[in-house]
Amino acid sequence: EKLKAQGNLAVSPTVVTYNALIHALAKSKRRNAGEEAMCVLERMRRLPDIEPNTRSYNSVINAVSKSGRTPVESSLSLLSEMEDALIIPDVVTYNSVLNCLANGTDASSQEILSQAEQIFSGILSGDLEPTTITFNTMMKIHLRHNKNDPVQSIQNLLDLMETSSATKRPVKPNAISFTSCMAAWASSSRPEKLDRTRAIFQAMRDHYRSGNKQCKPNLSALNLLLRSCQNVPGDQKLVRQTVAEVLSLLQSESVPRDNSTYTLALQAISSDPVGTEAGGLLTVIAEACIRDRRDSQEFQKQLHLIRARRRNEDQTPSR
Repeated sequence: EKLKAQGNLAVSPTVVTYNALIHALAKSKRRNAGEEAMCVLERMRRLPDIEPNTRSYNSVINAVSKSGRTPVESSLSLLSEMEDALIIPDVVTYNSVLNCLANGTDASSQEILSQAEQIFSGILSGDLEPTTITFNTMMKIHLRHNKNDPVQSIQNLLDLMETSSATKRPVKPNAISFTSCMAAWASSSRPEKLDRTRAIFQAMRDHYRSGNKQCKPNLSALNLLLRSCQNVPGDQKLVRQTVAEVLSLLQSESVPRDNSTYTLALQAISSDPVGTEAGGLLTVIAEACIRDRRDSQEFQKQLHLIRARRRNEDQTPSR
């Protein structure tokens, strides 16, 4: 810009130059990258020989989604500006706006959900082809902002992705798609949550075995299986079976663990830790935790409580 001002037109910045700068800001970890990207866009609009394009707005919205102070307000305002300037949004534009809505705290959850549903419906009914990111971001919005029934809404999104394989616009689910749905079920209070979470995990494995390498089961999925075992009413046989299967998969699939994995396993069997089967499972969990060097303070606390309960039950005289 300085050289251009001095009359050297051979090195004048173009729209590609400004887009590259905005893209770099979006990729950076600068705290004010969103505001800086919007300033660059404003500078472009003031120049008579530079016209921002779809890529310009996409990069600005992306920057705002990561570091903007008001991502909801800013992204919707930028989308409106595009439409006023007859700049056609593409699916990347809408995906970035949806991500702003998912990350936003500058609007009510009800308003965010309403805006997201409107955008998503427009994509499905229009000429644009939704992507895996579109669906995954909608799932994230429901997880964070749907205060009524996120489980059913997210399950419907996953079902729509799976049935789309028979349509002209197929969208393949990936690991994030399945774990998002598992997270919704695992955190619900529905009595069927363990059965549904297990079914989703099995579908994830089936997709991976059929060639979709983006669906490889990961630690997040296994931890969610363990989380779904908590507060399950009735017979705990399926809970113990699930915990045993997860421990087996951790070994056979060489999945990396974190400090919460074995604590979640203990919490899963804490509802009914009495009996030979539970005792054997408790030993397996403790030995695996020590072997993997994941013996955290929280794990020891949970282990102590369960062992104390088992001792109390053993000492209680039968009637």
